[in-house]
Amino acid sequence: MDTLTFSATNAFGIGSMNHTFKFKDSSKSHCMAIYAPNGTCKSSIRRSLELWNEGKRPEDVFFPENSSSSEFDISASPETNGIAKGNVFCFQSMPELQDARFFDDDLLASPKLKARYLDVRRKHSDRVGALLTAIRVEFAGNRSTCASDMRSHIRECTGESRLHDGLRFLLEREAGFSAPAFMHDMKLTDLLKGGNETKLTKKGVSEHIAIYAEARSRVLNESGVFHDGFDINAATDLAASLQKAHFFEAGHSIVLNDRNGGADIRIKSAAELTELVKAELEKASTDPSVQEAFSTVDKAIGGAKESDALRDMICDTPGLAEAIADLPQLKLDYLTYAVGKHREGIEALLADADGYLKELREINAEVQAERTGWDDAIEQFKNRFRMPFGLNVKDRVSAIIDGNKPVIEFTYGEKPVDKDRLLRHLSDGERKALYMLSVIFEVERARKVHGKRLLVFDDVVDSFDYANKYAFIEYLKEFSEIEDVYVLLLTHNYDFFRTVTNRVEGFSRSNCSVAERDAQGRLTFDAVEYINKNPFQTWKGKMAKSDAIKIATIPMVREMVDIREGARSEDYEKLSTVIHGAQGCTLSFSDLSDIYKTHWDCDALDGDSELIKDAVARVCDDLARKGGRLKLEEKIVLSIGIRGIAESEMRRAMQDNGIAEPESPKFGKLADCYKKQMPGDYAQHAATVEAVALLTPENIHANSFMYEPLVDTGSHRFVELYRECKRWQAQRD
Repeated sequence: MDTLTFSATNAFGIGSMNHTFKFKDSSKSHCMAIYAPNGTCKSSIRRSLELWNEGKRPEDVFFPENSSSSEFDISASPETNGIAKGNVFCFQSMPELQDARFFDDDLLASPKLKARYLDVRRKHSDRVGALLTAIRVEFAGNRSTCASDMRSHIRECTGESRLHDGLRFLLEREAGFSAPAFMHDMKLTDLLKGGNETKLTKKGVSEHIAIYAEARSRVLNESGVFHDGFDINAATDLAASLQKAHFFEAGHSIVLNDRNGGADIRIKSAAELTELVKAELEKASTDPSVQEAFSTVDKAIGGAKESDALRDMICDTPGLAEAIADLPQLKLDYLTYAVGKHREGIEALLADADGYLKELREINAEVQAERTGWDDAIEQFKNRFRMPFGLNVKDRVSAIIDGNKPVIEFTYGEKPVDKDRLLRHLSDGERKALYMLSVIFEVERARKVHGKRLLVFDDVVDSFDYANKYAFIEYLKEFSEIEDVYVLLLTHNYDFFRTVTNRVEGFSRSNCSVAERDAQGRLTFDAVEYINKNPFQTWKGKMAKSDAIKIATIPMVREMVDIREGARSEDYEKLSTVIHGAQGCTLSFSDLSDIYKTHWDCDALDGDSELIKDAVARVCDDLARKGGRLKLEEKIVLSIGIRGIAESEMRRAMQDNGIAEPESPKFGKLADCYKKQMPGDYAQHAATVEAVALLTPENIHANSFMYEPLVDTGSHRFVELYRECKRWQAQRD
């Protein structure tokens, strides 16, 4: 992969962008770094890449009505392949540690071992699922109860926590179980539909139904035909059995004796026997004691019309009233009946269970013995980050064998500690190091992905201490040596940016850039200046060719004088006069020549008679006309010019009104005096004065180890503020 082209419009704050980043200038450069000041584009690029990886589009969060787009062309040379969607892995600055992952399923076992485990589990699961679905049909008909619900029903009804034990219990029970006739035609869900289960479980309902069933049974036992064990239920079962055996179709008949002295009853069809049962039930239902008992049931169930069907089932279905009085037992009976219908398949499943469990135990042993990516990630963390806490998978095997979420056990000083308690009491540095562990896990997972991969790090070490930053930099070194792994580093920490690009070989100068947003919101990316060297040493040899460099060295030399002689020395005050009084200062470059020779061993200013204030004005005017992206030295010159005009105008205003200047030459003291002594005049220029105070102090105190504020500030801000100061100056002229 050679390039990354990113085109975006209104994407997470990016107004407009179209740029091609080059990943390499040699075959070993797999890394690219982008320095972006806060609010420029860093996280927007990362978030856009995340969406591209998922096949989604970005959005303008604050103005959703705007049309948004982002397109990535992660391309390659003709003989190689680019990066596919799904192979981009993004890491951001430390989120909430409660959400950080300290494990990954793919790291806990090798792909081969996990594939074997998954195959064993899948085959067993499919077999169990098919059986449970078949049991469901017998138990609930075609209703929506799923296989997973059947697991719950079996556990609930049998009291067994393991499915296999529940099935064994039901098979043993079914061996001596005789299902009542109504179970053949009525599913449990038919009985309990429409809120019936709620009605039947209301307090006192089951007791009233039991009283009703007992009263009706007593009356039925007084029947001339149904007595001495041959009751209504037995007659119903007999009718079903004879019909199934085609008894009556063969010309046979049965004779029922009436013990109450009536004539014998010859039955020639199942329908006649069923009608006789129905007649006896209707006769029993007219008995006053039965009616009284049923009235109590009717009131308990509720008099609503939707309860009619339930009352009819209880009255008209032989054996149901007795069974429904104990609803948990009825559920168990239905389940026993359903399991009995599939005895052969269940027995075969249970017979093979020992072999299945044996194979799982074998995988278990291999998991315990295997060193995996998870162990490698832990080892990497321990070697790089010296911290008092550790961690391990508490039940490593169950995370694979049973598919459970891994339970990560933390230790502090070798003592187990709760994760929440650990996070509450870790220092900020320790918390950040712990976050790095979750990043390492994700990176190790990305390493296992096939094909070219892009790892995007968005300030993952933001505000880390130096020890942890350097630990991460050493970790980055490995990626510059791995084929097919590319790294995009996004940061707003310029010191970290410079350190990475200096210490990691894969980050060549041509692969690193600085982002800047112009006044119209367009993003540009330029190769960073002086990334591998001290800019001030570079300037020393170019002063004769560049007035901007010549001017920009003045604050830097003043810093050296401050270090060597202090801020009260004559040389320091002379250089400060140039910086703070640029508009009224009459010093020429040659007037500073001795200072440069003494403190910097530089004679480039010898014989240069141009007044410094004139050179500053000329260079600043040229830069303001030209516009565009500014170099480091040009930003310093504009800073001097901006502050020189602002200070000159405030001094002139106070002089014109007879107001004495403060003794301190500092800009802040002068601005405070101007604000207090001339509030009306200050109000007209307050925005300009405050902008100058915010923008220029750090930029004019630039030194060899700190010039990040200059890089951080967009070029257009310097140009716009200089033009604003020039307008202020023109008003008084």
